[in-house]
Formats: sequence, structure tokens, C-alpha cells
Amino acid sequence: MTDATLIIFGATGNLAQIKLIPALYHLEKAGKLQGGLHIIACGRKPYSQTEFQQLAGQWFHAKARDAVEPSVLNRFIARLSYFRGD
Repeated sequence: MTDATLIIFGATGNLAQIKLIPALYHLEKAGKLQGGLHIIACGRKPYSQTEFQQLAGQWFHAKARDAVEPSVLNRFIARLSYFRGD
């Protein structure tokens, strides 16, 4: 498989928090995300990489359909990078 990159603009906004990023977590859990997929979350808030990853983890716990599996969460977070833009 080839590597791919998914960029989410407005990643700190409501749509990303409630729908997009939790949906990607569920795809990871179902084994539907390509092995080489990297997700770049682009937002205007001044988060560090670690801060954004911790925040995304909180979103999963708030919006997950069932219990968040730590191994799946860690695998998903490893795909996730944050880029601050304007």
C-alpha cells in the first residue's frame, strides 16, 4: 500500500471535535484506515503536538460509541500531527 496524508482544516473547531476526528478513530478501530495513512490536523489555536494529541484523546472519550480502547487510541494518535496555521 502507498502512504497517504489526510489534512483536516479547522481541526480545533466543533465539526472536527464532534464528528471528523471521532469518526476517524472509529475507522481505526474497525481496521478500515490504510496502514500508511497520516493525519495532519490544521488549526489556529496555539497547541503543541502533545497538547493537541491529549485534547483529541479527550474528544474520543466524550464521543466514542463504546469504551475507548487504549491500544487503538495509541495507534490512532501515532498517525495524528498538529500544524498551526492561520
